[in-house]
Amino acid sequence: MNTGKNILNAFEVIYKTYCNLNIFFQELDEIALKNDFVSIIPNNPHFLRWRSDNEVDGWYTGSFIKLFQPKDAELLVENQVLRKAHIYGLEVNFDESKFDDSPEVNLIKYEYNDGIPNRSETPTISYHWVFYNPLKKGNDFEFEDLGNNKYISYTRENSVNRYCGIIKTTFFKIKLMDINENTIDNYFKELIKL
Repeated sequence: MNTGKNILNAFEVIYKTYCNLNIFFQELDEIALKNDFVSIIPNNPHFLRWRSDNEVDGWYTGSFIKLFQPKDAELLVENQVLRKAHIYGLEVNFDESKFDDSPEVNLIKYEYNDGIPNRSETPTISYHWVFYNPLKKGNDFEFEDLGNNKYISYTRENSVNRYCGIIKTTFFKIKLMDINENTIDNYFKELIKL
């Protein structure tokens, strides 16, 4: 097979993967509602992602983050989406993986002082970094490895405001390839138990 054909095939695989991810996210939203949770990213595409026209890394989407809160929690601001509750998330990451044979999915709980985010605006696509960075080792966080693919990151005190008040992020890594129609509901239930 020639290089040109390999490039065409690679982009076809990426396109089909994104199509399947869209189906997965739609099903995830339905499961969230059945479990009394609601997506807090109301505008299309209903997930956070990093994008940039100026940087090649931003041309390709490798991290997708869905965010949820308990449906019955009190709204922070009337007629808005964000609630007075911790935020639960699911990240699909194609950029890096703990696993050799599958992209990584992070089941995530973002915790706030008194359970209340310190900014009331609804998360938009540009908020990707706020919810992505606590999953990555960096200067703003201290990490604890709990074993069995479970981690906690604590936001350093001088960075809490920068991250909308997130003080603690608990996350659990699973293989994307382990999620299917028979397991997706169970994984969502694991997410909301974090």
